[in-house]
Amino acid sequence: MYLLGFGHGGALGVQRTAGRDPVLWTEWDAGPASGYGRGICRFPFIDGAVLTSGSRCLTTWRPLPGSTSNAPALDPDSGLLLLRYKMAGEPRLRLVDLRCTAPGGLRPLADLPQPGAALGLPFQGMALHADHAYQLLGSAYGPDNPVSSPGNIRLYRIHLPSGKVEQQILDRTARAPPRMSETESAYGIHILRAVEVLRTVEARGFGGSGWARTPRAR
Repeated sequence: MYLLGFGHGGALGVQRTAGRDPVLWTEWDAGPASGYGRGICRFPFIDGAVLTSGSRCLTTWRPLPGSTSNAPALDPDSGLLLLRYKMAGEPRLRLVDLRCTAPGGLRPLADLPQPGAALGLPFQGMALHADHAYQLLGSAYGPDNPVSSPGNIRLYRIHLPSGKVEQQILDRTARAPPRMSETESAYGIHILRAVEVLRTVEARGFGGSGWARTPRAR
């Protein structure tokens, strides 16, 4: 499946549907200057299909008119969606309930500045589990992040209602020898693995972090 004119592809949500093709959530309506989405959309997955930002099968939203860098993540079990966006250049996170849509937008449950943004590290992806967000920040190897350094890849666990960063890890899993470089594909694979590890710790109650298991919203 090919998406033309949607955006950068910073995040993706998958929603299960009974007896039908899964529904995908992505950014939408790429800005001509930045290439990042000015809204979000959903559509059924169709193998081999080519969609443009004006395709009729899209359901589209502009949650915050004037925003850019919109990117969604989805927790289908709780019916919640996490939106990352920029308003006046400031990156923010917004949690919305997909079951309570309102005309012209989605009702926010929380809205907060994106933790870690002051570090100036590129945003590489995020995931949502109930009212907790997991985000990955970091850059490829280069003059500001030499291969001889520990790297700058950071994983965050964020409690969205309070905005509190409950866990921050300087990660070295994808450390490469000098002849290699970390890529965004490695970042994407790693955030999925990291979220599963953090969920296991949360569910089993070990690790000494003091986390309390968050019940899934029903």
